[in-house]
Amino acid sequence: MTRLALLCWKYWKSCLFTVALLTTLAVPRALKIQLDLSVESLYPASSQAVSEYEKVKQAFGSDAVAAVYVEDAALFSPARLKLLQSIHQQLLQLPFIVKVESLFSLPDVRDQGGMISTAPVLAKLPQTEAEAATARDRALNNPLLRHQLISKDGTAVLMLLRLSAKHQEISQEARAEALEKILNPHRDRFTQLFQVGDPFVQSWMKQQLATDQRLILPAALGIVLLLLVLTQRSFWAGVVPVLNAAFAIVWTAALMQLLGIPINFLNSILPALIVIIGATSDVHFIHEYREHLAQGMDADEAMKSALHRLALPLLLTCSTTVLGFATTALSDLPILRDFGTAATIGMSARFFISIVLLPSILRLLGRVIQAEQSHPIAEESLSGRIARGLVAFLHRQSKPVMALLLLLFGTALWQASHIQPGNDLSSFLRPESPVRVRDRIVSENLAGLTLLTLVLKADPGEFLEPRALKHLEALTTRLRTVEGVAAVTSFSDLLARMNAQLRGGDARFEQVPDEAASIRQMMLFLHPKDYQPWLSTDHSQAAIQIRCLSSTSTRLLELKQSLEKVIQENPSHANAYTLTGSALLIAQAAESITQGQVSSLGTMMLMVFLIVWGIFLSARCGFITLLVNLFPVAMIFGLMGASGITLNIGTCMVAAITLGIAVDDTLHLLVRFNREARERKNERLGIEAAIREELAPISITTIALAAGFGMLTLSSFQPVREFGLLSAGVMALGLITDMIVTPVMFGRTRIVTLWDILGLKVRQSLIEKSPFFAGLSAWQARRVILASNVVEHEAGDIPVKAGDIGSSLYVVLSGELQASLHTPQGRKVLKEMQPGDVFGEMAFVTRQRRTADVTALSATKLLKLNYDELSRLRRFSPYLASQLLFNISRIVCERAVTSAHSPNLNLGKIAEPKT
Repeated sequence: MTRLALLCWKYWKSCLFTVALLTTLAVPRALKIQLDLSVESLYPASSQAVSEYEKVKQAFGSDAVAAVYVEDAALFSPARLKLLQSIHQQLLQLPFIVKVESLFSLPDVRDQGGMISTAPVLAKLPQTEAEAATARDRALNNPLLRHQLISKDGTAVLMLLRLSAKHQEISQEARAEALEKILNPHRDRFTQLFQVGDPFVQSWMKQQLATDQRLILPAALGIVLLLLVLTQRSFWAGVVPVLNAAFAIVWTAALMQLLGIPINFLNSILPALIVIIGATSDVHFIHEYREHLAQGMDADEAMKSALHRLALPLLLTCSTTVLGFATTALSDLPILRDFGTAATIGMSARFFISIVLLPSILRLLGRVIQAEQSHPIAEESLSGRIARGLVAFLHRQSKPVMALLLLLFGTALWQASHIQPGNDLSSFLRPESPVRVRDRIVSENLAGLTLLTLVLKADPGEFLEPRALKHLEALTTRLRTVEGVAAVTSFSDLLARMNAQLRGGDARFEQVPDEAASIRQMMLFLHPKDYQPWLSTDHSQAAIQIRCLSSTSTRLLELKQSLEKVIQENPSHANAYTLTGSALLIAQAAESITQGQVSSLGTMMLMVFLIVWGIFLSARCGFITLLVNLFPVAMIFGLMGASGITLNIGTCMVAAITLGIAVDDTLHLLVRFNREARERKNERLGIEAAIREELAPISITTIALAAGFGMLTLSSFQPVREFGLLSAGVMALGLITDMIVTPVMFGRTRIVTLWDILGLKVRQSLIEKSPFFAGLSAWQARRVILASNVVEHEAGDIPVKAGDIGSSLYVVLSGELQASLHTPQGRKVLKEMQPGDVFGEMAFVTRQRRTADVTALSATKLLKLNYDELSRLRRFSPYLASQLLFNISRIVCERAVTSAHSPNLNLGKIAEPKT
């Protein structure tokens, strides 16, 4: 990463030209990206229920229909019925409509002069008010029509439009426009006249997507740009991240089109996310670069220094952000999988462009990007005072603070257990949206459009036998009593209607005949298309159509359980049954959302833990980092449980994605703390310096992220609004926990990174020779050195003076030292020490006064370790600490034995003196 960035810095003109060229080539492909708003993307991809649903559609037709709703107090008048007939005929002319089910087309079984007629209620258009009233009464007396195609008061009717599986080239938007063209001329003649169903829903959603893009993306760009310019005090410092985001958006769209990933209402927010999230890494880098310029470095030095300091944290933070989105791609729902894949591509592209383009743009702008007010952060600055006061307070009150946070954490988890899953399409839209308003009107006056199909499966011909049909009739009647059911129809209703009409319309005979011969006789009056919605061609399957009062996923899942209980309590001749429907599949996907949430969050937690463990070489460090960033996520989920916000396709992404983003600031803080603590040789001063240096960039990025996510609340879609609101909350809480929990948990512990160990140069011979490192591998010895203090002395310095009270032992890492003692005869040299030798071990154990001077004969590096530092090492690596204690005990024992024979030698027999 560092080499690539420096290469782009050096050849900045070529780099800018290459990026501009690639972006230009990507634009035409990006403009070809497809739009997909179909409900199929909400079905669980690997569910057996989906394949069963497809089989039911092939046998009985699709439940995904369009409809025309008409309402008027004088609806059944000759003039208005004539208009309805005209609309019906025009609808039939549309190429994408297979048939129109209405009072003009559906059979109305009735006795007509001793003969059975199946002609529709309005087969002959009424010419007088009396004829129209008669037609209305006939429709209301037909249980197959009442409350389904005509309201109970006769003031509203519904025309169901069966859509063709062909003509896929005609978009849903074009279909909706064609329907509107037919309806518009007649709207002023009726109280209500409108279309509902898939074409209208998808057309309206497409318009809202366009509106959202015109609103959300500029708003996100504007708020991020404004905040960055104000906080960075530089126009160009704000423009550069936005410019990088623009390139990444084009690249992402082109790659999505290349991979066949369409735009849906969920991943349509991706451009805004690229702007919002991608700015964070740029802000950290630009802030660091400008600070180095302010310290007097030239541009080359500032770039190298910034890369040296930030390469590791930026690599880690971008990795966790990409992983957060990648875990969403593990979902079983196509809409979430597409979003996760597209977001992973987008964030990766954004990161790559930052590496390549950011150095080039900074080279182009030169020192113009440095604000005049920019200056190094001093201890007396506001950030310095906040850091000092915060660390001091947390040092004194760490236990009460942690107790309070744990209490809040537990309360949030308890509230989170009350979260309900939700995945119905209607809840994605605002209550005042035309789609939901029209659906409410249809549901209040008719049975609504939410349809479930119960298919009973038996042997061929079985559902022409009286016994099987009697069972079907009983089950149909029982299902009507289930709470939440608006209407139920089956083949038994058609036969019962015919049976009554054959007996002069006597209601006592409105039931399935007892004789097989009567049933076969009735079948002679029926055309297969008359019973196709309820009976398969080989009479082995019977479908029961169930219209529901509610389309919410929770209610539908509850209704499914109630229906299945009734089915099991009412045995039939069926060998098996299937209860399905588009709305039910979407509702059942709520279970996939919950499982996907657990899976993606668990995967993200594991990845964060492994990354931090691998980089900081400590499982405890990984656990604490995870805990710090899970706290704001838990609080937000607690809020969801308390406020009733459902776990839907938007809110299910919050945990994994925000965990991947929120951990970024923690990693920046830890990497800075590691460096500052090692330079200052004091953990408390190190964490104070880390907070002082990182407070500004972390606060800037948090504010920008929270404000950017807040812009998503402008969306027309409820899941997007909730995702934006909750994500903004996680970002804000993440800043608080970073500044409170991180100092408490790490302020007394020295952490070491993998990069530190790989970069530390220690001779293997020293590790093998020194008794202090006995039993440790070279890797473990390097870790001990980095977790301790390394002090340097010039020739002539005296690290240890006789008479001083000390508590530290020393290990010679490089250089030579001499132990000597003042005697009446003059200075007596006790021994000379080489790399690997240990001295001061008795003071480490007993805190006694030093009995000899130790003088550096050359430039020297010493590992300095006291008991407190060893105790802190024990918390992060018990094995290393125990091995060192064993080694120190052995060294002290050798020292005791040596002292018994040489009372004047108080340094211990650690290494043989030079001969």
